[in-house]
Amino acid sequence: MLDSAIAIIGPPAVGKTTLTMQLGQLSGRRVFRLREHVPETILAATATSAERLGWIDDLTVTMALRSYLDSVVDDGTAHTVFFDNFPDQANRSISSSRPCASWRQRVSCTRLNSWLTRQY
Repeated sequence: MLDSAIAIIGPPAVGKTTLTMQLGQLSGRRVFRLREHVPETILAATATSAERLGWIDDLTVTMALRSYLDSVVDDGTAHTVFFDNFPDQANRSISSSRPCASWRQRVSCTRLNSWLTRQY
C-alpha cells in the first residue's frame, strides 16, 4: 500500500537523480520521473524557445501524475514514491489533493542544496 510520496527538488548537479535512483532500487519504492510520462510531442515543444525550456503545463503534469499514482496503487507493491527532479509548479500541483485523491496522502518535499561528497 502506498503511504508516502517525496518530491526531491533542488538546483542542478546536487545529486537529485542519483539519490532518487538509489532509493528507488530498494524494496517497496518507486521513482517517478515526469519526463518519462509525458508525450514526446509535449517534450519537444518545451525545447522550442528559451521561455518554454523545460516547462510542462499543469494539466499534462496532473494527468501524468494521476495515471502513474493510480498504477502504483493498483499494483500494491510500493509503499513509497520518489518524485525525481520535480519542477516547482508540479510540486504545488501534487501537494494539492486532486492528483493524489486516489490514495489521499500528503506529499512531502525534500530540497537538496549540495551533494554529500562522502557516501556511506
